[in-house]
Amino acid sequence: RACRAVMLRLSRPASMRMRFGRFALGELYYTRSRAALKHAEIRRRLFLLCGHLGYVTGMLEYVMTDMVWLRTFAMTGCALIVGYQLAQPRVLYLSAGWNSVYAFTNLYHIYLLKRTPPDLDDESAALYANLEGEDQLEQWRI
Repeated sequence: RACRAVMLRLSRPASMRMRFGRFALGELYYTRSRAALKHAEIRRRLFLLCGHLGYVTGMLEYVMTDMVWLRTFAMTGCALIVGYQLAQPRVLYLSAGWNSVYAFTNLYHIYLLKRTPPDLDDESAALYANLEGEDQLEQWRI
């Protein structure tokens, strides 16, 4: 009896899966049906939102006039895109790597913008005193 069941299974043609383009129906990642693994679907949607927010913050960089806010938006956008790229089924390490470099570069430049400037030397302080404060003190500090 068991031998006959095995023979029947071997004699039947393999069932074909219905395909639309390159995606097969029934694949968890590409279907809109309820996912068998609820936490996987929540994770996928969360990182999809991170990807969208990363590119939206990238667009918002173009309307910033303050350099600190521009760098903050750029760093946040790059970090969100790195999170999105690392959550994909096939990770794009090139994109994630370069966005990580950009995020750390922006973080370093935010540090440079926020650090306290050094004191003026005697010659620069005398020049600043002669101008009677016409310009801002931060312009004279290097």
